[in-house]
Amino acid sequence: MTSTAAPAFVAAVYIRATPETIWRAITETDYTLRYYYGSAIETDWQPGSPYRMTIEGELQIEGQIVDPARPTG
Repeated sequence: MTSTAAPAFVAAVYIRATPETIWRAITETDYTLRYYYGSAIETDWQPGSPYRMTIEGELQIEGQIVDPARPTG
């Protein structure tokens, strides 16, 4: 069953880093292995490309890249 209701709880996270550093931290496996519970990211970050996130080789999330929204200058 898919819900379209607004979430009851929304979390906010404040990170002291540049947008470029945050982008690398969530998109590069070298970083995600260290900071996201041993997760690996598999994609080329191009619109329409497949996206897979695994933790210790077990599939956690898969989908398709829609708009990667890389940070600009």
